[in-house]
Amino acid sequence: MFSFKLQQLTVGLLLSVLLAVLPALAAPGAHGPNGEHLAGPVVTNTQLAPRFETFSEQFELLAELYDDRLVLHLHHYASNQPVADASLELESAGLTAQARYDSEAGNYEITEPALLQLLQQPQQHELVLTVLTAEHADLLLASFQPSQPATPHASEHEHDHDHQHEHDHHEHSHYGSWLAALVLLALAAGSGYWLGLTRAARRL
Repeated sequence: MFSFKLQQLTVGLLLSVLLAVLPALAAPGAHGPNGEHLAGPVVTNTQLAPRFETFSEQFELLAELYDDRLVLHLHHYASNQPVADASLELESAGLTAQARYDSEAGNYEITEPALLQLLQQPQQHELVLTVLTAEHADLLLASFQPSQPATPHASEHEHDHDHQHEHDHHEHSHYGSWLAALVLLALAAGSGYWLGLTRAARRL
């Protein structure tokens, strides 16, 4: 009588574990009401912004074009030290804009909409930059032709690759849940069979 109750208790315990584990294994991640993923790996885009650089005997400059601003990094050519609080002006195709110095970032920004729209056109742009500091005055010349949009987006190939990887991950998760279920069921059946044999042996 005791062996029979022990058999029932063991099988019931294993089935309870099976019912508790299966939902977690079958759900690889949280989903929203429309099936979208609420948690998962974040795909970052490392594509660089369009840029140009130029230098003279006094200064060197690197500029990066974004959709809403042109960021300019100005350094002394000899020491490579950043130049702070300079007067920096850019001219191209009759348009002129004054750069604003950002003391926290240590660079300069141009946000003039007309000039930004001009520089984003896929053509060759001739640029003249005027730099004035307490010690020096200089002109920097540069040519710039954007080879990609100012605001980059992930390519279709990357999107398809990520989608396929996610699909494969779901398939593997489903296989894993079924395998776990079979293992637990086998353990439950084996325990029941072993306890049954033990009970029969004791009757002999």
